[in-house]
Amino acid sequence: MHDGMCGATARRTVTAFAILAISLCAMSCGSQPPTQPSPGPQPTTPTVMVESSGLNPPQITISVGETVSFMNHDSVAYAVTAGTGPAQPGCAEIGAVGVLAPFEIRATAPFSTAKTCDYHVPRGSAQAFTGRITVR
Repeated sequence: MHDGMCGATARRTVTAFAILAISLCAMSCGSQPPTQPSPGPQPTTPTVMVESSGLNPPQITISVGETVSFMNHDSVAYAVTAGTGPAQPGCAEIGAVGVLAPFEIRATAPFSTAKTCDYHVPRGSAQAFTGRITVR
């Protein structure tokens, strides 16, 4: 009779531990920390690639308050200069880019008003690349 009581006690102990284990598992499954909503798409800065073959894209449209990045995709330095040529200065915001070393990227200052800004990229004695930024 003693062995029967020990067996019953052992079964109750195992059953109690099983119930406890199942309860803990169920509680931990339901207690996951809430997930944060993923942020929406991040705004991207429009970028003009300066390549040995020209500007890509040569014309770009942005909104007031935005900047434009210029990235030199060549092994020689390029100067990004406002206006269509030395005698015709253009938008001052473009002056923030200056000279781009090979594979360097730099942005204009923010464009604060709607306007059209021409720019050029001299190439030594060769014809300069020309481009346009339209700010709306």
